[in-house]
Amino acid sequence: MVLEFPKYYFMKTAFLLSVFMLVSVPQLSAQSETPVAIEPATVTTPVPTVSPFKAVGDGSFGLGVNQISVTPGFAESASADSLVLIDLRYWLSDKFILEIYGGGTTGTQIGNDAFGNPINDPYWAYCYGMGIKTNLVEPFDGLMVQCVTHLLYYQNSTQRSTQIDLYQDQYQYLSVSIGLGFEYFLSFVKNLSLETSASLEFDENWENYIVTPRNTSIAESFNLSTYVFKGTTPGFNLTSISIHYYF
Repeated sequence: MVLEFPKYYFMKTAFLLSVFMLVSVPQLSAQSETPVAIEPATVTTPVPTVSPFKAVGDGSFGLGVNQISVTPGFAESASADSLVLIDLRYWLSDKFILEIYGGGTTGTQIGNDAFGNPINDPYWAYCYGMGIKTNLVEPFDGLMVQCVTHLLYYQNSTQRSTQIDLYQDQYQYLSVSIGLGFEYFLSFVKNLSLETSASLEFDENWENYIVTPRNTSIAESFNLSTYVFKGTTPGFNLTSISIHYYF
């Protein structure tokens, strides 16, 4: 006896097997994949940049003013015995600084002729020189302790007239100095500095002083030559508070 199954039975069975295979394949594929670990994002903390207290260094130029005061023996014109000097400096490196000085003045002061009438007596003066500054130590940011050396030459000529005499004075001055300087850079303007120094100084002075009486043609002349070795402090002679701007 042969059993026969209806065709729809086989079709139903094939349809169920197909559905089962379609459902099973994605699950098996998902189980075979290796899970990927997700690393947490790296958080970078910004490091603040420290700004230097001063804005100078190798290759910087500086322009400023300084003052020189001299003391001729006769000192006929105080206007010519004190000069404001223009100071141009260049940082050869972070340690050595080259300086060049120069300045002058000219003018007149009131005198009297033989009849008591006012006249203008002329005076003039000039000075030039050079120096080297060496940065020794920076105890804290903005303050430089320096070794300061200067070589300066100064000359002036003055005249003073009275009803009785005519006075003429010519003075020359050569100075070599070495000392300790202090330069402080301002916190609110980093290109600007104030400085002072104390130094030991060797000076050589020459002075030619002539007195000519108005009632005679015979003049009396005085020639002075002196050597001075001394110490100077801020506000006296070659040293004073000075200001410089760097660029």
